[in-house]
This record gives sequence, C-alpha cells and structure tokens, in this order.
Amino acid sequence: MTDRIGEQRIRVALALHERQYDFVFSPERFSFYTGGRGAGKSFAGALRAIFATQDQPGSVGLVGAPTHGMVTDVAQRLFFDLCPPALIRRHNKTERHTIMRNGSEILWRSMDKFDRTRGLNLAWFWLDEAPFCGYEAWKLLKATLRQTGYQQSAWATGTPHGRDGYARD
Repeated sequence: MTDRIGEQRIRVALALHERQYDFVFSPERFSFYTGGRGAGKSFAGALRAIFATQDQPGSVGLVGAPTHGMVTDVAQRLFFDLCPPALIRRHNKTERHTIMRNGSEILWRSMDKFDRTRGLNLAWFWLDEAPFCGYEAWKLLKATLRQTGYQQSAWATGTPHGRDGYARD
C-alpha cells in the first residue's frame, strides 16, 4: 500500500493469500468473503476499509459488527494495527468516529440496533461477521449507499450459515 501525505510517502508491505487478494481488490460493488476460523476474513475486510478511505478522500464509511465488543475488539483493532498512523487525523472513542488525514470518515457501529443507521449517507460499508448481524442489517445498509460523488460499495466477511440472503445477494 502506498499513499502520499504532503511530501511524505508511506509504503507498507503485506502478504495476502490468493483468496484474500481477490477479495481485497474485487471490482464488484458488493462482495462477501466467507471461510472458517483463521482464514483471514477480518484482516482482508480491514485492509479493504483502509483502501476505501484512501481511494475516496472525503468519503464516509461504516464498519459494523454484531456487537459493540466485536466492532472494537476485532474490526477496529485490526484496522488500527494495519493502518499507518500517519493516515489518521483523529479517533474519537466516545463517538465511535475516525477521521483520516484526507477527510474520509469511518463510523464504527454495532448492528444489534441496525435500524439506527437508517438516515446515513455512506459511500461504503463493511460488515464483519455479517451472518451474525443478519441479512436485514445488510439490506438496510445497502440503502444508505447514497453519498453523492463517490463510487459506492459494500463488503461483508464472516463464516457462512447455509443458504441465506447473503448467498442469494
């Protein structure tokens, strides 16, 4: 990953296996990375979130998981472990809001009351452990992809739970 901050250039070397690479760089508007424990699903989702913030300066995105603990303990932790600190302007734990140096924003939300996301205007979102969030959360968030001027996309990661709405979508 390479990005410019003023005159500073940031390079990070990452090793991805083939499935992770295909998911992280998927051209599809909607994608879902499934696999068993330890398959690197959340890692790939977090990396894709970093790229989304950098590819679309000023965009607003959401990272969601079934519970607040899963958002902070897994998705957010991976994001901050992978993201070069120079890309982050500030993070407000109380408001669950991160602002990147290029003006992109991330909202960190639990999906236990996903109805509260109804009024958002997002450019992108990532649902970690999406099957536990429920297909209704995915459908509702898809309707929030309406931030104008941005290429809107969404991705999900998680362990599959048979033939559900995600499989059909």
